[in-house]
Amino acid sequence: MAGVGTFVMRNKEVLGILRPYDNVILFQRIRYDEEIRKTSDLSVPKRAVKPAELKMAVTLIEQLSEKFDISAYKNTYSEKLMKVIEAKAKGKK
Repeated sequence: MAGVGTFVMRNKEVLGILRPYDNVILFQRIRYDEEIRKTSDLSVPKRAVKPAELKMAVTLIEQLSEKFDISAYKNTYSEKLMKVIEAKAKGKK
């Protein structure tokens, strides 16, 4: 079971889903309907795909797929920003 709610973040109202995750309540942000572009608004050129090309692409994706590990991704922007802040605090440019 999950709940839907809103709150204000950075002067903007945010829509999200509240749901249990392990031993905490998780708020996962979702987009309002007007924030989602309609695919009919896009001008995507029509292209024919050869069956052999499609098969090759699917095979390649399957070969390179692996279990997703979120810990492999790091927020390098925040790390670099903290280094700049610490350097400025010490009087460096």
